[in-house]
Formats: sequence, structure tokens, C-alpha cells
Amino acid sequence: IKQLLGLLLFAPVCVLAQSTDQNYVKTETVLNSSGSTVKSVQYYNGLGYPTVSVSTTGDGGQTSYSAITYDALGREERKYAPVSIGSSIGYDTPTGISYGDNTPYGRTQYDALDRPVSVTTPGSAFASSPATIAYAANAANEVIRYGVSGNSLVQDGYYPATTLTKDTHTDADGKKVETFKNLFGNIVMQRVGGSLCTYYVYDNLDRLRFVLPPKYQSDKNLAATGYEYRYDDRGRITYKQLPGAGYTEYWYDAADRMICMRDAEMRSSSKYRFFIYDKFDRLVVQGLCTNCLNSSTVWNATFSSGSAGVLGTGYSNTPALTNAELEIANYYDGNQSANSRFSSLSLSSTSVSQKSQLTGIVTAATNGEVLAQAMLYDLKGNITSSKSKGIGGRIASNTNSYTYTNKLSQSTSTIGVGYGGNMTVSESFGYNGYNNQQSSHTLTVNHGTAANGSVSYAHNSLGRLSTVSRS
Repeated sequence: IKQLLGLLLFAPVCVLAQSTDQNYVKTETVLNSSGSTVKSVQYYNGLGYPTVSVSTTGDGGQTSYSAITYDALGREERKYAPVSIGSSIGYDTPTGISYGDNTPYGRTQYDALDRPVSVTTPGSAFASSPATIAYAANAANEVIRYGVSGNSLVQDGYYPATTLTKDTHTDADGKKVETFKNLFGNIVMQRVGGSLCTYYVYDNLDRLRFVLPPKYQSDKNLAATGYEYRYDDRGRITYKQLPGAGYTEYWYDAADRMICMRDAEMRSSSKYRFFIYDKFDRLVVQGLCTNCLNSSTVWNATFSSGSAGVLGTGYSNTPALTNAELEIANYYDGNQSANSRFSSLSLSSTSVSQKSQLTGIVTAATNGEVLAQAMLYDLKGNITSSKSKGIGGRIASNTNSYTYTNKLSQSTSTIGVGYGGNMTVSESFGYNGYNNQQSSHTLTVNHGTAANGSVSYAHNSLGRLSTVSRS
């Protein structure tokens, strides 16, 4: 639950309150029924630029400050590292905060065209080693010009001088990455370490067709070291070749949904993987068959509780399939309860609508068994209970509860392991009342004899994990 408080002026000031002589947006996130909140305030200058950000970060309610300052042209110049100075969320300038470092900020410098040319990392140790960016153009005979003819890669000399932009990024350790772009802003070549060149090749419609890694520059073996992509007239990828692997093919229906694909392994066994959707474009059935579906027709599957449907899923109005094998069936809106595969997976009733939720999944295992799982959701889309049937028909059930901020609070699972009664696994999660960081995790496993374990977490004033204690 969040409350947004806008611009407040001339309100009484208290020690822990935001400063009312500044423009600000205050956010409070409610954590529990007792009213504990996490507070954050973003301050702005008179031009609407963010300046100081304050938020509750420490386990003891400490707040952290971070700030941004701008140069005379309104460009971001200094970005200060976060620092904790107590529990106030009031405004303070960077000069009024003690950092214990002469250079507690990262600084960005610009050229006359407002392009960043130097960026430092916060801290005195890094102030003299900035990352730099140099802007130039390509030289003659520097970048190979690759092109596309039909479905073939062609090489056509070099790009003439000054026809590509060249950005040279040098990090604080002196490592360089040079990036060359064409007039459309597409990366044509990227060079790392002065010699390792990766080329990107586009067709006349600016679609990426080939990626040529450094290895390709020496062996010229596209199948072994290159990437290739092909598209149909609507810009949908239909062919993909990865280094050292057979190519993968894709087919789509008139609604731009992928309905079939096959890789080299499927091709060797004359199979396709098919995909069937409902009218909301949700995947409902996936499997293998020996015929490629008709791409000129849009099939919107419908679920009927009184119909076996394709492969026993209950879905009808589907394309004709030859030698079909089920891999996955998805059920939405609570429809899974009408399918016989979920007869042993009934869940408790709820007044919360399950519309648009994925409430059931059927998966075919490689040993021929059909596995199933049913899920129930709360108003926020969190799974509150589920029940599944695994290998050997073993049943596992789970219930969950959540905090105000949708973090998992309690989870209990009961698993039919097939001997010695059911196994029960209980988990509880604790969260700090100031910063909502996880503070504890307790696990109890009971299968005749109970075993317990717990972990505690502590965070410093900036909200960073400081200690982990196990028992």
C-alpha cells in the first residue's frame, strides 16, 4: 500500500519530517496492520530536476541520503554516493553532509556538444582514474564492409573514411572498447582490446542478419562461428543459425503468433513443435507432431468441460495434428477443475475471481506419465494454494501467505513421499519493520521427526547486508 504526498508548503517542521521549504514527493509504504511504514522523499529544484533523495534503509530506522548536482547548463555533473546521517528525512545539501571522503561523488564532464567525455567513480581513490569516451570517425581500411545478398553474406571491401561514427570507451583500468555505428545508429563493428572485432551485418530494412565474432575473422567458417537470422515479409524471424548448431525454423499464423518450430534434432526425426492459443493469445497446448500447421488460418482454441478435445486437454477448435504428442497444456480462469487430470487436485473454494490467471498446468513426463498442478490466487496475483501430482502419482500441496508488500510470509507444503506418512515442510519469513528487508528465515521439516533451521539477517544503515547468523 503506498501513499503519495505532493508539494507541501508552510507546514510545521518536526525533527523527523521532510523539509517543507523544498519541492518534494514523499512516499510511504505501509508494511503491516500496526501502521509501520517505509518512508522516502525525493526533493527537486526549481526547474523540476531531482536533487536529494532520502529513504529509510537501516534496520534501526536510519535514513540514507544521495544527491545529484548540475552544472550551469543543467547537465548532471556530480552524483553523490549514499550516506547515512541519522533518522531524519529532511533536506540537506551535499556540503552539509560529512562523508569522510574528499571526493564522495562521481563526476561527469561534457564536450561542447553535451556528450559525456569523462566519468569518475565516487571516492578519492578513483578520482584520478576516470572512464573516458572519445568521439571520432572511422579511418580508411579500418572497418570491413559486409553486406547481404539474398540469404548470403558478402564482403565488399572497407567502409570509406568518415562514413561511420567511432566511440572509444576507456575504463578506469585503461581497457578500451571501440564502437562503430552507421548513419542509422546501428552498431556495425565493436573492437575490444585493440584487435578482437565483432561485426554486425544488416539488410536493406535494417534487420540484423549476421553476427560475426572475432573467431570468424580468422577462420571464415560461418556455420561454426557465426550467427545468422532470416525474416519473412512481416519482419518475423523464420530462421536462426547459432555457432556450431543446426539451424532452427519458425512458422507463424496470420495473427503473428508462432505456431510451429523445429530445430536440428526435431528435423532428424521429422517432427515439429506446435503451439496452440486461445482468443486472448495465451498458450493453451504445446506438443510435437509430424505436420506443420497451416499459417494462413488463425485458430483460437476454446475449452469445453464436456469435450475430450485435442489430446484429452478439453480444448477444441484446434488445427489438425498428425501423430501428435502432448508436452504442455495450460488452463486459465479456473477451467482446470473440469478436466479429469485434475480430479485429485481440488482446491478450497474462494470468492476471489481467478479470471486471467494461469490456474492449471499439465506436463507430459519423458516416462509417459502425465503430471499436473493446480493453483489458486489472491487479489494481488499471489499464489495462495496449490496442489500437484508428480511422478508415481504422489500428491504435494502448498499454502502461502504474504505481507502487505506481497513478500512471502508463511509457506507450508505437505508432500506424499510414498513411505512413512507425508512429509511436512514449513517456512516462515520475517521482515524488518523499518526498511522491509528480510530479517529471518525459519525452516521446519517433519517426516516422523522434526528438524529445524533458521537464518537471521542484519543490514547496516544503508540497507546493505552486514551479517548472516545461522542456527
